[in-house]
Amino acid sequence: MNSLQLKLRKQFSFTPLVSIDNKIAKLKKNEFGGLTTKYQTEKDEVEIKIFTLPNELNYKFWFLMSLFFYIVSIFGIFDLPYNRNYYTLEYKGKIKLSENTILDLTMAKPADNIKAISVKDGPFDDNETNIYIFNEKVKKRRRLLIGLKLGSWVLLAIGVVLYFVLK
Repeated sequence: MNSLQLKLRKQFSFTPLVSIDNKIAKLKKNEFGGLTTKYQTEKDEVEIKIFTLPNELNYKFWFLMSLFFYIVSIFGIFDLPYNRNYYTLEYKGKIKLSENTILDLTMAKPADNIKAISVKDGPFDDNETNIYIFNEKVKKRRRLLIGLKLGSWVLLAIGVVLYFVLK
C-alpha cells in the first residue's frame, strides 16, 4: 500500500482546498499554520488538485445577494467584508507514489505570471496550471459595491439632516 503525506504552507489570504483522486482531502492545521493530510491508496499514481473557491462576487446573482445582505445587515453595519483577494488557483497534476511519499509544498504570494506552488521536497508535477489567475471582473464588482455603499450612506445622512432641519 502506498501513502502520500502532503504538507502545504499556505498564504494568509488563501484557504486552499486539496482534492486527491477526486476526493476532497481533510486538511489539518499544524503548529506552524500549515496544512497537512495523509492519503493511502493501492495506486502508483494519484491525481492531485489544489484550488481555491471562487469569490462570491463572481457568481450569477452577485448583485441581488449583496443587496440582500446589505439590507439585512442594517445598511452594512453587521455585514462581513468581502474578500480582497482577486486571485484564484486551480492546479492539477499527477504525483507518482512510492511506499511512503512525502510532498512538501509552499504557496507563493499571489502575483501575475509567477508559479503559485513551489516544491520543497517530493515528486511534483510542475505544469501550466501552476499559476495564479487574476479576476478583473471581481475587482470591478467590488469597487462598484463600495461606491454604492458609500453613496447610500451619504444619501442616508442627507435624509437624516433634512428630516431634522425641516421638522
